[in-house]
Amino acid sequence: MSVRRTSRLLGVIYDAEFAPLGLKSTQFSLLVALSLMDGAGIQSLATAMQMDRTTLTRNLRPLQSREWVAVGVGDDRRSKALHLTPKGRALLTAAMPAWERAQQRVERVLGVEGVRQLNETLRRLEVLVG
Repeated sequence: MSVRRTSRLLGVIYDAEFAPLGLKSTQFSLLVALSLMDGAGIQSLATAMQMDRTTLTRNLRPLQSREWVAVGVGDDRRSKALHLTPKGRALLTAAMPAWERAQQRVERVLGVEGVRQLNETLRRLEVLVG
């Protein structure tokens, strides 16, 4: 329960910073991942984000409807390739200061060492799910 509560509280902090941009922290994470994995397929992105395909597809729909993400043909006609649109890249650039403000808020409360420990705990937990 504490881990889920921590996740929700962190989400509230980041969402508050992203709100003026019409963006949620979960959407920001997807935009960042796509900026690093341009042209990735849904399964590759789902694996990298540690999400199932259905959840990822559902979370991508609003990004597509707002023209932040485009879906094209992948390596073969059956696969899809995901791309940030110019509009999505501009939003990501505009969102970085908001992300930095949220990071600073968290660091003021947890301290740099606390954030480092939180990140290390996350890396350790990722081993459990592969």
